Amino acid sequence: MNGPSFAELYRRSRYFSRSRPGEETDKAEMQRLEEFAVAATAFVLQHDAKRRFRNAFLRKVCGLDHLAGEQFEIGVQTDYQAGSGKFDLTLVSKRYAVVVEAKIRAPLDAHQDPHKDFRKRRSGGKIGYGCQMIDKREWKTKALIYVVLRSESDAHEKPRSLRIAGREIRVRFARWCELDGMSDSSMLTSLLEWLGRLRIKGLMEHNFKNMKLAQFMEKAWNLDSLLEAVRSESDLKTRKVKCERDNASIGCDILSQNADLRYLKEFANHTASVLGWFGYVVAPDGKPRLSVWFYAGSEEKAKKFTRRFSNFTPFKEDPKAAVCFQPPNSKGDFRWLIDTLKRLKRRS
Repeated sequence: MNGPSFAELYRRSRYFSRSRPGEETDKAEMQRLEEFAVAATAFVLQHDAKRRFRNAFLRKVCGLDHLAGEQFEIGVQTDYQAGSGKFDLTLVSKRYAVVVEAKIRAPLDAHQDPHKDFRKRRSGGKIGYGCQMIDKREWKTKALIYVVLRSESDAHEKPRSLRIAGREIRVRFARWCELDGMSDSSMLTSLLEWLGRLRIKGLMEHNFKNMKLAQFMEKAWNLDSLLEAVRSESDLKTRKVKCERDNASIGCDILSQNADLRYLKEFANHTASVLGWFGYVVAPDGKPRLSVWFYAGSEEKAKKFTRRFSNFTPFKEDPKAAVCFQPPNSKGDFRWLIDTLKRLKRRS
């Protein structure tokens, strides 16, 4: 049973996509990751009882040294009045207005980038974030700070000042790993562990502290070797075995270019390069299961597919996917996978 943590909260939230193990993280899913990361960071900033994390964040990330008497109001996904975007995270006091734009792996949009259209009134229909900041009436008398928080920084990203319509905006660049060591609170530790799962440099160690795994080497080798053997024996075109921690899975994508599976395209998205997946995945009940997946083009096609292949069932979390889990009384993993994949090759 998993204990309470940001990782577990994310896994059970609307931000997490359980539907497709092995599938590459798309733009929409990356946006959900970033939204959760911002919300979790804001939660720790708000509920840090001793304010050690908040003060360290304001000093080291935001560059604010004179904090005596400052009370900050924390906002998440703050709307701009003209509807041109949302500030990820805001920290506003009597003297300061700080905007934090957080990224995990996605690049900055042009209107968010201080090196591009940050100062432009219109950029592809969007108002530059710098203009948005100086437009806020309630910030007219405040010192403005804009922070880009992401996994890695470029060598040329140094603190700088920009002037827009006579107003100064201090721009800073920070990395997620700089949050490490700001506080010894259990909430911050939990946040850093979840960020480490996203393979953010400098934070990955939080998930492996004091682990000694040499004793499991043979089991890990057997797991990888079995899946590679199935790839070879099945004669299907697949991608190499891949471990996906975000989806708690290890397995292979089944490519749509397989001649033996061409007839299945009537059930699939014709433009998709991946038809399905097989391997080990943590099921919705929290237990690891061996499974084979088929990615249909629509909910109706998924139902049609499961009528043709009765051993597959629609996946509740994503009706456009069908899954076949290994039954408890089946043969060994290798034989079950081979037999299940062979059934897909048959047209009847």
